Amino acid sequence: MTKMVFIFALMISSISAFSQVPNEALTFDTNVNIVNGGVTQVEKIRAAEDLIKRVIATQAFKDQVLNFTYNGVKTYLDNEGHSNLAIYNKMLAGAEELNGNANNAMDIEVEIYTNNWTSTVGYTYPDSPRIYVNTKFFNSYTPANVAGNLTHEWLHKLGFSHASSYSVARDSSVPYAIGYIMEKIASNIAAYEGTTPTPTPTPTPTPSLTPVTNFALSQTSTNVVLNWGAAKSSAGIKEYKIYRKLSGSTSIYLQGTTVNLSFTQAKPSSNAIYYVKAVDVNGLTAKSAELSYVKASLTAVSNLSLTKGTSSVTLTWNAATAPSGIKEYRIYRKLSGSTTAYTQGTTTGLSFTQSSPSSNAIYYVRSVDALGNTVKSVEVSFIK
Repeated sequence: MTKMVFIFALMISSISAFSQVPNEALTFDTNVNIVNGGVTQVEKIRAAEDLIKRVIATQAFKDQVLNFTYNGVKTYLDNEGHSNLAIYNKMLAGAEELNGNANNAMDIEVEIYTNNWTSTVGYTYPDSPRIYVNTKFFNSYTPANVAGNLTHEWLHKLGFSHASSYSVARDSSVPYAIGYIMEKIASNIAAYEGTTPTPTPTPTPTPSLTPVTNFALSQTSTNVVLNWGAAKSSAGIKEYKIYRKLSGSTSIYLQGTTVNLSFTQAKPSSNAIYYVKAVDVNGLTAKSAELSYVKASLTAVSNLSLTKGTSSVTLTWNAATAPSGIKEYRIYRKLSGSTTAYTQGTTTGLSFTQSSPSSNAIYYVRSVDALGNTVKSVEVSFIK
């Protein structure tokens, strides 16, 4: 895939007057998961996160994003058909293409790597929330430089791209231009914050809001079912949000919202972690404990063998396994000359005996788990 390189080079357009930034800008948040970062590198990224939130809340950022021009027109190169205002609103919504969750936040992963033989500052891939930052450049960056870099790569996650080869025009693409606006204002944040309305204070979480109780996970043959007891809040519970993280992923995605005390969805493709957030009418949240979903992997019985008696036949086997537990074993037989196998009986033990059949026959055993899934064993033959 094409690597997306980050370079700062932009002339900022003049600032025009706007009355006030939107409330979404004043409450914009960041959610950056850091991989392979040392203590100093993590501190620098956290400082950059703080700058990003402060810059987006400034009137100057809104003015410069909305008034940016390309070839004398208020627009960006590679703008995916969006106006300047639509691009600004898309940033405030924070709906990354991978999850579509408009949560008024920057949701990304950052992995620190080292390659001294490249001029690539950072890159990302369309099918991943992760961006990669080269320590060759990162270690000499200021937090303001990092804020611009993160903004550039995050704009790729919002659906904006640019040419892979450098040109002066490419500096006017959405990722480059707005990345530089972010870096410029972050470097002089004290000068710009005086033009910003005082942010609305975040409500102090009230101790009366509690997470859900008795959170439980169960399975049917096709679905995962979550149940819980009601959360409590003096302000009243607004809703419950259900989140899931698949095995092997570091990203947690919203699965749905409900006012009920249960949630059902189709089984995921791999093992997963679930939790529920209670949300009260003031917007405060309380997270439940996490529960694990283990993908069913019912096995067949092993070492199936047949022993002939004087007038009987006995089957023995080793136990099957299943995450949900084994319910029973079903024994099947097909007589010589027949194409149909019939159930001979069921047992919870590891053997089965019956009178010898009247002709040659084929036997096999099906293990059945607590969810109703079945797996067939190998076949063994009875010779008259």
